[in-house]
Amino acid sequence: LESSLQALSESVQPLQETVHSLTETVQRQSTELAESRQSLVQSVQASRQSISPGSSKTNKNDALWEAYKGITWISSAIDTISHRMTSGGFELEPVGRNADKSHYDRIMDVLTTVNEDEDLIEIAQIGLKDTLIFARAYLEVGETAGEPSALYYIDPVSMDEKCDRYGMVEKYIQRVGSSASDTETLDPSQIIRFRLRGPRGIVLSPIEKVLDTAVTYGFMRNWWGQFFRHGAKT
Repeated sequence: LESSLQALSESVQPLQETVHSLTETVQRQSTELAESRQSLVQSVQASRQSISPGSSKTNKNDALWEAYKGITWISSAIDTISHRMTSGGFELEPVGRNADKSHYDRIMDVLTTVNEDEDLIEIAQIGLKDTLIFARAYLEVGETAGEPSALYYIDPVSMDEKCDRYGMVEKYIQRVGSSASDTETLDPSQIIRFRLRGPRGIVLSPIEKVLDTAVTYGFMRNWWGQFFRHGAKT
């Protein structure tokens, strides 16, 4: 009987060591999971702060751009809308009854040629996507002999607006280099601006309405990617 008890005690010892090791592993993984959750929460909070009213325009644009690039259910909607809106061609209709036919011809010349590198459909799709991502889009009007002759795309992230107290644009300032001093001033007559305005007259991107959800989704996706890359271990 004593020998049997001794053998049983010896067989239980490895089991106790295994249970102890498993307990330590579970405790360690629980700690790591809590730390990962805390990191996720802090990352989401930081992203929310980056698009808050007091944050810089650069941070806001970066957040909107990353949401478009990284989240399929945002980019798919924007791409579908922009392509659908430009799929049927275009028509030019006079505003008044006695419209000058020469004005029609001059405008059509610009719209059918646009510029040496782009056509109207291409530049319209880009402008629509910019508007849906950043709530702004810009085209520069090129002139020949004082007459409009071309349209050129401008990256909305590079543009700032100098407005008067009533919100009317006095001038546009475009950043054209890596230095903050590398800028070009443009008169409002040189720019065609498109924008989406929300309540209270603010310029509001559709992405901003779902950005909290988008940011949380992005971080959770990254977290799960890391989780499975580590063999489903935290």
